[in-house]
Amino acid sequence: MDVATGAIMYKIYIKTKTEHGSEVDTTTRTTTPSPAAAEAAFRELLNRDDLRDQCAAAVLSLDNRQLMYHRFDRSPGHADYVSPNDEIKLFHDI
Repeated sequence: MDVATGAIMYKIYIKTKTEHGSEVDTTTRTTTPSPAAAEAAFRELLNRDDLRDQCAAAVLSLDNRQLMYHRFDRSPGHADYVSPNDEIKLFHDI
């Protein structure tokens, strides 16, 4: 939550592996207080065919806490794989 405004904030982006760890692709970053916009942005990233089989991940976080994480080098049934048709988690468990 943004302390100044009391608003929640989603961040959606692609994270790629580098020789020194990982790096956020800032050209893919979306920041929004809207759950609907966050879901749309995450689904858009999930559908990136150019990243399939690459060592990259789509990240959806709420108030700097990860909600969902999809690795493009995984296939259905594996950990960290999110199908484009899966329900998108938009809030933290209480």
